Amino acid sequence: MLANQWVVLLAFSYVGCLFLIAWWADRHTQRSSLLRALVYSLSLAVYCSSWTFFGAVGQAVNDGWSFVPIYLGPILLFILAWPFIRRLSVVSTRNRVTSIADFIGSRYGKHQFLAALVTFIAVVGSLPYIALQLKAVTQAWLTVQRLWQPSLIENHSSTSFIAALILVVFTVAFGTRVVDKRHRHRGLMAAIAVESVVKLIAFLAVGVFAISLVFGAEAKDLVLDYGQLGGWPEPINFITQLVLAAAAIVCLPRQFHVMVVEHHSRRDMRLARWIFPAYLALFCIMIAPIAVLGQSLLGGGLVAL
Repeated sequence: MLANQWVVLLAFSYVGCLFLIAWWADRHTQRSSLLRALVYSLSLAVYCSSWTFFGAVGQAVNDGWSFVPIYLGPILLFILAWPFIRRLSVVSTRNRVTSIADFIGSRYGKHQFLAALVTFIAVVGSLPYIALQLKAVTQAWLTVQRLWQPSLIENHSSTSFIAALILVVFTVAFGTRVVDKRHRHRGLMAAIAVESVVKLIAFLAVGVFAISLVFGAEAKDLVLDYGQLGGWPEPINFITQLVLAAAAIVCLPRQFHVMVVEHHSRRDMRLARWIFPAYLALFCIMIAPIAVLGQSLLGGGLVAL
């Protein structure tokens, strides 16, 4: 029971730190333009949701290199279609757009019915995705608990409810509390940026650990045989996933918000053009070693959520 209490304490301490960071950033203006640009660039990594941890490696095991276009699409969009992204941000800032629904409605004379229709489609389309995120949080929580308490009786509903409640409180406190179109959610962006750094460090640590096991003196039977991942997807499937992933950077409500609505200046965009693709590339590079080593150690027992 003591170990279980430590899990609860660590989890709530982490959430509490995010609340404190958001609270502090909301009340202090970022005087450094470089720091603001860095926060903006890292906040774009909200694209790497819990699926990156729980799904990407499992997808690599089950479907080979099909995970590559999911990261390659946004990378190519930021590098090759940069004028489009910059123009999108400038136009949205000029029109004081607050969401993708507002943007589409503004393109047709502030058409309220069209904006409402886009909002409805976004909400309905996001529900399964939100459910998947809550499932990932619940699975992570229960997995950590079972490390110390193997006989734990799983209670998915209460864990998911608590996670959803915390997310609602955070969203109300730092997201929807102020509805002024000129307001920038500095606290929300700072918390997302910090979490992006934590995600990257954690994933890189696992990847480096996997590679170090292979090259360690005691791991003579472990090899990084990327042939275990199978072949590449069919060209039509690869291109389809590539286009969808690139479109997600613009069409996902959360992605549109951090990239367009929270856009402050052109300097932010210039830095993000290179930091965000580099962030995605680091994630993508580490997926294959983790998947291959997982197959070697666990016999291919990895399942994507």
